[in-house]
Amino acid sequence: MFGRVAIVVLVAVLVWAVLARDSGASGKPRHHTVEAGETLWTIAAAQAADVAVIANISNWGAYGIAACLAAMIGNEAAFHDGAEEVRLIEACVRAGAIDPVGGQLRLYVDGTDARTNAAMVDLLRSLVVLGQREGSNISGYQTSWKKA
Repeated sequence: MFGRVAIVVLVAVLVWAVLARDSGASGKPRHHTVEAGETLWTIAAAQAADVAVIANISNWGAYGIAACLAAMIGNEAAFHDGAEEVRLIEACVRAGAIDPVGGQLRLYVDGTDARTNAAMVDLLRSLVVLGQREGSNISGYQTSWKKA
């Protein structure tokens, strides 16, 4: 059953992705030059969004979205693991990416070291895997703990 639902959702997302067009609701692009002393709260986005992804570290928000997509399609291979995350961060640093918090070429993402980012990815991946395992055995799962 879960597989059928996942296929229907995937097809719906693909159809939406192909047919979606700009509604023009966002209005004209607005540009803002950040002045000295301004903070995030003084320059926050003035445009509405359909979905807000709140994350202290933008990569972690992206990890969450990617994990949800992998869980929706029931394919853990659609989401990378912690080891791959470390390799990706290493490749970015080799290419010249600078951690914006420390202002240095280091294995950090927004002030958080690569090991912590890898742990977050592994945690989310474990939830995707768990969802697949429990989803395939859900019919007896809720009563299985009652067996003597």
